[in-house]
Amino acid sequence: MARALDDGDGRLAGKVGAVRDSNGVGALHLAAARGRLPVCGYLLEELRVDIDAVEDRCETALTFAINSGNADMVRFLLDHGADTENLNNGGLTVLHFAAGEGKCEIVEILLSKGAHIDSLTAGGTALHCAAYNGRDDVLKILLDHHADHKKVAWGAYTPLLVAIQSGSLKCVKLLIEFGHLPIEVAARCGARKDVETLFPVTCHIPSVHDWTVDGIINYVKSLPDVKDEEFCEAMLDMEIFKAVKQSRIMIIVAIALNTGDASLFSNRSLCWLRLGEGEKALMDAEVCRMMQPNWPKACYRQGATLMLLKDYKKVCSSFLDGLKLEPENIEMKNALREALQSLKMSDSVDMEPLD
Repeated sequence: MARALDDGDGRLAGKVGAVRDSNGVGALHLAAARGRLPVCGYLLEELRVDIDAVEDRCETALTFAINSGNADMVRFLLDHGADTENLNNGGLTVLHFAAGEGKCEIVEILLSKGAHIDSLTAGGTALHCAAYNGRDDVLKILLDHHADHKKVAWGAYTPLLVAIQSGSLKCVKLLIEFGHLPIEVAARCGARKDVETLFPVTCHIPSVHDWTVDGIINYVKSLPDVKDEEFCEAMLDMEIFKAVKQSRIMIIVAIALNTGDASLFSNRSLCWLRLGEGEKALMDAEVCRMMQPNWPKACYRQGATLMLLKDYKKVCSSFLDGLKLEPENIEMKNALREALQSLKMSDSVDMEPLD
């Protein structure tokens, strides 16, 4: 093909690079996907085509090599300067992609060649991708290379929460080992009842000398205060624990079996509400109502978050919906009364003439 395009004008590289199929896939993409090292060598070393040229989905030859699982080709392209931080149309780097696909050897190669392990994009981090797809073997590699397991993606999701919602028990266990144990989180949040529930199923933590419920709580209280975002993560995890009352293994693992439980979203909405994060609280409350439209608590949770956001008309609507489902709910009646009063005061302020 190259000989056919060569007319001696010195623009052979450009001509070869311009040859694409209907999806924008070029010669280098195909050679990389099929493991043709000599062809790739000729294209890169002789013709000097662009190693980071992308097709229609913004995938480079490096991604094609990773997808085929060809470790030698991946090394070759990286040695020739392939960019590890290019984003495809899905907002993923090659490390995100390899992690999600479970390509352990290639993940190791990418990290050894300087791929940014904690790159946070629209697809989260590589840890998020591994957790979402249940790639516990890749997850361990990333954690062993000191990937940040506290990185938050999509507003609220740590890799641990992603692993829980994906139902990957092995990933959950690995992330727990690298982070706080559930009992420490519960103790930090002052949830004695949760500590008591977790105590029989938690192995002794060496740093806690007094291995009793009170001893654990006192130990955690003696630790330095956490930052707001860390506290938020802890609160999120702690609220999830309340969805399960008993378990023979660590409760956080048991929760992974209940990812469709609307109460998880209700509890997390309450958590955001207590932190003053109205928009995030409302998002979870509305998911809860969609999952359980006939659950009075879902109506109440939605109303409470709207109250924080001062959308009093919608507050009243939510509480009225709840009372239709449970007419004798005293808490709902009191909340509706407060909402109506707030609406009345708000309307009177709006009607006051300006000086």
